[in-house]
Amino acid sequence: MKLEGKTALITGGGRGIGKAIAKRYVEAGANVVIASRKMEVLEATARELSGGPGRIHPVACHVGRKDQIEALVAETGRVFGPVDILVNNSGTNVGQGPALEVTDEALLKTTEVNVLAALRLIRLTVPKMIERGGAPDRRLRGGSFCAERSFARPSASLPPDKDAITFGHSGISGGWKARGRDRRNGNSKTARGNQGSRSPERNSDAARHARPTCPARR
Repeated sequence: MKLEGKTALITGGGRGIGKAIAKRYVEAGANVVIASRKMEVLEATARELSGGPGRIHPVACHVGRKDQIEALVAETGRVFGPVDILVNNSGTNVGQGPALEVTDEALLKTTEVNVLAALRLIRLTVPKMIERGGAPDRRLRGGSFCAERSFARPSASLPPDKDAITFGHSGISGGWKARGRDRRNGNSKTARGNQGSRSPERNSDAARHARPTCPARR
């Protein structure tokens, strides 16, 4: 994978899967912005990954807040230029417990972080990708934590065995995974919820699957 000169934006990039993806992208030569709420975690990750051919820049951002998302994209453009690769990796799961005990506030917060934040970032970055022309290295990756597939994917018209999204004939496409229950091919399995507790081997495997190589569908 060669990403020299490309700009990647990764939310939840300070640890776990996001950190593993950032490592792969920096090693491939991309300039990477990592974002999350805790600046101290981001700075530690940036220092750790600073030896690669690509550059890395931390930005504190609460993705549940629209103004901070807008500032994140603006800062990315100022430091590295327009986004070529967007990884919507941030997620939360506030409403754990019996369904009848989940509050409106918990559901709204989960939806805002897991779904609305990703849509806002897509709206802020994809139009500029299209203006510059679709390319194999302009990609979206993402998912929402413990969300049903039909709710997490931005396009409900996709068949249930597909994880790709496309934007017309722009050549820009990407993967969208719901980190929850997967019933494809008769299987039923639940992903681990705590990204930070994943082993390095699992994080590395997740990063390999996050490579922006899925073909654009016409």
